[in-house]
Amino acid sequence: MWSPFRMHEFAHCDGLVLLASSEAVVRVLNPATRHVRALPWGSGSRQPRQAFGLGHDPRSHAYKVARCFVTGGNNYKTGMEVFTIGTDQRWRETTTPPPYPVVARRTATFFKGSLIWTIDESILGLPAPGFLRFRLDDEAFVLMDPPPCDPRLDYAVSALADLRGELCLACGGADMMTMDMWMCDNMENPQWDRRYKIVSEHMPPDFNPIAAFGDQIVFKERNLHTGYYDLKNKTYKDVFWMKDLRKKDCKRAPVERDENGCRIRAPRQNQHPVVQPAAAPPPRPQAWFPPAAPPPQVQAQPAAARPPRTQAWLPPAAPPPQVQAHPAGAAMPRAGHPDTRPDESSVFISGTDDMQRLASLLSTNAVVAWIDSLVEGVSISSVQHSIAQACNALNGDVTVVKHHPEQFLVTFTHMHHAIDAIGRGSLPVGRYNLQLRQWRLEAHADHVDMNFHVRVGLENVPLHAWNEHTVSRIIGRASSLDYIEPRSLRKEDT
Repeated sequence: MWSPFRMHEFAHCDGLVLLASSEAVVRVLNPATRHVRALPWGSGSRQPRQAFGLGHDPRSHAYKVARCFVTGGNNYKTGMEVFTIGTDQRWRETTTPPPYPVVARRTATFFKGSLIWTIDESILGLPAPGFLRFRLDDEAFVLMDPPPCDPRLDYAVSALADLRGELCLACGGADMMTMDMWMCDNMENPQWDRRYKIVSEHMPPDFNPIAAFGDQIVFKERNLHTGYYDLKNKTYKDVFWMKDLRKKDCKRAPVERDENGCRIRAPRQNQHPVVQPAAAPPPRPQAWFPPAAPPPQVQAQPAAARPPRTQAWLPPAAPPPQVQAHPAGAAMPRAGHPDTRPDESSVFISGTDDMQRLASLLSTNAVVAWIDSLVEGVSISSVQHSIAQACNALNGDVTVVKHHPEQFLVTFTHMHHAIDAIGRGSLPVGRYNLQLRQWRLEAHADHVDMNFHVRVGLENVPLHAWNEHTVSRIIGRASSLDYIEPRSLRKEDT
């Protein structure tokens, strides 16, 4: 239900964040560069029932902000405004208005070039026929079919999210302690499957899935707290409450008052405070902070009173982080020791011909499979036998291995067996139901445009080490070597 006191939800896309503090004040910020762009006033800024969305146009490679609003009461009217970041100077209305009203102040979900809004049944007066999809490339509206929920889907408390490259819909199940999570990866012809069924009495009643890390799905209640659900242990745990986050380590400074009870305000920065007699400054840690500029009267002190210049201006190098993890007197770990390695790291690797051939083979001859609710204890041999029997294939033509984050990876010797398995969607394995989906390279990956192609010059490299191996080690794991200029390889100018 719409409430005038409900805050706008923020939206994000490729590192950009959309913040709408009110119906008129809308900002787009880039946390990496700390750049903030305030969007201009629009014709729909005066309307109280609004919903925003931020997404990437796959055709023009531009980022667009969409504002969907509703005017009037029973005889309502809908409208849509679009602002292209970096191109438009003002909001522009779409050629056709939205065919359905959307839930106010609920941000659209961006997925594969489209913004998806939830239709407001309280304004429509009828059961919603699905979700409203807005394509950013041609700026057209399309109705997206909902999953076959039983009981009927309650759009007001449902939540959409992009999880691991798939569109996720979280909605209530058969009772108050059950939540169903439906997944879909095709926007043109959506085929929903109920991937998870979560039963927990500790789950909040108004939750949104926002991310997935391994076997843990992170949920956010719209106003109170954030937590995660462990699919293996089937437990829910709160991470933090917003009220605790706002009040944590926030102590109000005591208010100083004069003899009449009036508050004494601190002087502003552009005002000069009252000059007090200079007092001897407290000793500063010479290892980390160079001393501040001495006051004028220090010049009259003997030179011996000043700290040595080498200690004041040349702080020693920072000690290695691993020393803090060992008791005094313990030997420092050598280079390459597991204690010196980070818990997580990232690396850029250029695709090879072998990697491309394997990805092409998996796209046509492999499927991922899992048991409903990720039930453990189902053997690989029973899964292999059931798939081979259903697809009329030999057991030797079907290979099943353990896989993460799904349970099984199934590869077929012949492509037509893989097509048959994908077409079935699911098949019984004993008393359980096995879900089958095509293996996709984009399922657990993010599309990123590598726009930073730079020319780097390296100095003081020994002449005998002018090769691709040395250069790759020098530039590090956070980049990938494209090529070395031929004149450098030929050592024409050493």
